[in-house]
Amino acid sequence: MSRPWRFQFALLAGLLAGCCLAAGWLSRGGGWKSAGLPGLAAVGLAIALRLELGRRQARESERQAGAAAQYVQSGRPLAAGEPEATRLLVESLRPLWEERQALARQAQEQTTRLRAILDALDTALVAVDAERRVLFANAAAARLFHWGPTPQAGERIPALPRIAQLESWAREVQAQGEPAGGRLLLPDERTLQVNLSPLPAAGFVLLARDISHEVRMEAQRRDFIAAVSHELRTPLAAIQGYAESLLDAGAPPAATSAQEHLRIILANTQRLARLARDLVMLASLETGAYPYRFETAEAAALAAGAGDTLRPLAEEQGCTLRLGPLESGQVRVDADAWQRVLTNLLENAILHGGRGAEVRLSGQRREGEYCWKVADNGVGISWRDQARIFERFYRADRARTRGGSGLGLALVKHLVQDHGGRITLESSLGQGACFQVYLPLAAAQPPTRETPDPAAQTASGRG
Repeated sequence: MSRPWRFQFALLAGLLAGCCLAAGWLSRGGGWKSAGLPGLAAVGLAIALRLELGRRQARESERQAGAAAQYVQSGRPLAAGEPEATRLLVESLRPLWEERQALARQAQEQTTRLRAILDALDTALVAVDAERRVLFANAAAARLFHWGPTPQAGERIPALPRIAQLESWAREVQAQGEPAGGRLLLPDERTLQVNLSPLPAAGFVLLARDISHEVRMEAQRRDFIAAVSHELRTPLAAIQGYAESLLDAGAPPAATSAQEHLRIILANTQRLARLARDLVMLASLETGAYPYRFETAEAAALAAGAGDTLRPLAEEQGCTLRLGPLESGQVRVDADAWQRVLTNLLENAILHGGRGAEVRLSGQRREGEYCWKVADNGVGISWRDQARIFERFYRADRARTRGGSGLGLALVKHLVQDHGGRITLESSLGQGACFQVYLPLAAAQPPTRETPDPAAQTASGRG
C-alpha cells in the first residue's frame, strides 16, 4: 500500500473507532455529553492525521518538482526508481526548458554579434543616463577619448568634464532635449565630428569620429589649388609680359634685347613644362599607376650619375658638390625613378644651401640596407618646416623665392615608399640639413671598397 493511501486508511479507521466508542458508551447508559468526548477525540485525531498527510504530500511534491527540475536542466534520463508523477512532470517541462534555452542562446548570440559590430566601428558610441552613467560604450570610444579599458554599464564616463565644448553640448541636450554637436578641436590637435542626441529620462547618445585626416586633406587641397595657381601665374605673367613687349615695340628690337626677352620666355616655358611633368608624375604615383621597371643596380653608380647631372647647377649657384665615400652595394630599383630621388635631393640642397655652401653625396651599407646621405652646411631647416617639408608645394620661408616647383620632396617621398625604403631628415637652423635614404640590399656584397674623395670629384662654384 502506498504512503498516501496508508494515511487515508488511518484517517477512516480513527473516525470509525470514535463512532464505535460513542455507540458503546450510549448502550451502557452513558449520557450524550460524555459519549461525545471519544468522538471528539477521534475527530481531532483524524484532523491531525489529515494535516500531517497534507504536509507530507507537500514535501513530496516539492521533492518531485526539484528532482524534475534537475532532470530537465541537466538533460539526464530519469532514474529507475522515480515516481510516475516525476516522469510526467519532466516530460511536460523539458520541451519548454529546451525552447527557453534556445531563445536564450539566440539572444546571447545576437547581443554578442551586435557588440562585435559596434566595437568594430571607427566611430565612438556612448549612451548614458541622466547621471552620466554608462548604458553602453564601444571600444572606439575608449580609444578616441583615451579612457583605457572600455567603460562598463553603470560606470561614470570620465572625459566630458575635461572638454569644455563637449560638456556644454551635453548640458544643452539634457536640458532642452534637442540634438547638438559640431566639430571639436582637442588639446592634442585632433579634430572630432561630434553629435549628441537625447534619450528618454534626460540621457543622451554621443557619436564621435576622428576627422583629423579629412581636415588635413581639406587644408592640403586648398593649399594645392592656391599653390598651383601661384606656380602657373608667375611664369605665365612673365611670358605674357615679355611677349607683349616684343609685339608692342614700334620697330624691330635690338638683337640682344630680343634674345634676352626670348631667353626669359623660354626659361618660364620650361618651368611650366617641368611643373606639368611633375604634376603628372605625382598623380600617377598617388594613384599607383606609375610604370615602374625594377632591376638590380649598383648603388654607388646611381649616386655618381646624380652627381654628374647636378654639377652644372652647383657651379651656377656657387656651391661645392662633393661625392663620396661611396661603398659598393646592389639594390633593386627603377633606375630612372631612383635617379629622380637623388637628383631632387641634391638639387634641393644646392638651391637652398646658399652660395658658398658645401653639398656632399655619400653612400654606405648598414645592416642589410644601403644608405644614401645628402648633406649640406647651409642655413638648415626649422623644426616647424621639417614637419611639412614633404608636402606638395610646401616650401620653407627661406626658399620661397627659388625657382623650383615645390613638388620635388613630395615626389621623393612617394618614390622611396614605393621602393620599400624610408627617408629621414636631420637639421637645425644654421647647421645645415642631412637627408638619408635607405633601401634594402638586393644580396650580400663583397668587402667594403670606398670611393676616395679626390679633387677631381670636387666642383667649386664661381664667386
